[in-house]
This record gives sequence, structure tokens and C-alpha cells, in this order.
Amino acid sequence: MALAIMGGEFSVEFQPIAELKTRLIDSVQVFGVWNHPQLGAIRQKEFFSIFEKNGSIRDVGLYIIGEAFKFLRTFKTLHPQAPMVVCINLSQVQLFDPLFVERVTELQREWDVDGADVMFVIVRKASNLEDAQIVRTLDKLQALGFRLAVDYFGLDNASLAAMTAVNSECLIAGPSLHRNIDRPGRERTLLRAICRLAADLGMYTAAVGVNNAADIEPLIECGCTYGMGPLFGRAVSAEAFLDNFVKKAVELRQHMGHGSHS
Repeated sequence: MALAIMGGEFSVEFQPIAELKTRLIDSVQVFGVWNHPQLGAIRQKEFFSIFEKNGSIRDVGLYIIGEAFKFLRTFKTLHPQAPMVVCINLSQVQLFDPLFVERVTELQREWDVDGADVMFVIVRKASNLEDAQIVRTLDKLQALGFRLAVDYFGLDNASLAAMTAVNSECLIAGPSLHRNIDRPGRERTLLRAICRLAADLGMYTAAVGVNNAADIEPLIECGCTYGMGPLFGRAVSAEAFLDNFVKKAVELRQHMGHGSHS
């Protein structure tokens, strides 16, 4: 896999995340893409679990982190006053690696990024969040200033202990948690309760997979702070995101009708 990375088979895409009330894009979710010579583009959601099993996620994960830091440095150079947080999925296979924090620290120094502009999102098996090695690694990342989020509702074997083991600042609400949210009903009541739970635990809620403009106001009413999905823009290369950042931000605000209230 290291040869594939050096051979340029991997690339990274960035999907915008918008603050729902202001419609401002101030974060991105980072995704890896394997441009396989025979199979074509294979996206992160398709290779992630396989690479976890064979251990390749260690090398590929570090490549994604390095590219995310490079993007962040470029963005801050072009838009020094604009906020931007890169959100990077982490496998717990990476967190078990005793050299992981050291390698991330080296990348942080290389690209001169502020840890507060990076959020690591922990995915997969919740039971491992109680493991002492995982806890130590996460503590070290937070000591370096990095922010943490846990995809609790996307985890296997989620438990109360696992939910309280990590000082997460964001609760992620996937599409199943805001389906049919555009009309009153049990779904909206459930999401409102989840957002209230997140707030009580000191977290904000981000809705993922948002594709309908009619969902925005109900999501805000329920307590969601951020949104990501096709409605706000699809994942694109760093170059495309940077080229279209200002234009896309203005178009999004106009499309949502925010301009008439500002």
C-alpha cells in the first residue's frame, strides 16, 4: 500500500459542512479516494473497513491526515480571517498504533497547523473506546490541541461507558435520525431528544446526509447546529474547493434565503 501511495494512486476530497443558522461553510469532512489502476475510483466508505482488517489504514490514514493538514495550511494562507476546521475519520486500528501520535505530531509541525482547526472523528467499535491504550492516545491528541468527535450512532456495541469514555464535543446524527424531519411526527420528537441529550453532555449536533432545503428549519428547531450533505455541496478536490470557496459560500446563503435576513 505504501507503494500505491507513493505512486500517486491515492487522493483526498473535501465536503463542505455548513453552520445551519448562518449557512456559512466553516468546516470540511475529509475523504480518501483510491484511484485503482484497474477498478477506478474507490472511495473511503468502500475501502475503510477492508483496510482496517489488513492494517493498510495506518499508512493510508496518515496520508489522508497529511493531505488534510496541507489543505488547511493552504486555506489559511488564502483566507487568513476565515474559520476552517478539517474533520478526519479515525479508525481505532490507528489509535492502537503506539507511534500514531508521534507521526501526527510530525505532520502538525510540518504543515504548521493549529490543533483547534482539526477534529478527529472516531468511527467503528464503541467497546474499544474503553481500552486503556485508546484512552491514552486520545488524551495525547487532546493535549496537542486537537478536537474529538465520536460517531456514537454509527458505532457497533455502543454503551453508556463508551459514550462517556471520550471527551467528544460533537454528536453526529446520520440520515436515519433525521428522515422525514420536514414534517411533524415521531422522527422530529426523537431528534429533538437526541439533540437535548447532546447539549446536556456538552456537545453540539451535526446532521449528516442533508439533501433537502425543507429540512433546514426543522433541523435547527430540533437543535442541530451543523449540516453536511449534497445540499451544501459534494466532496471535491482541494483545488476545486479552494477555487470555489467564496463563490459557493455566497450562492449557498442566497439559495437558503439567508441574504434577505442579513
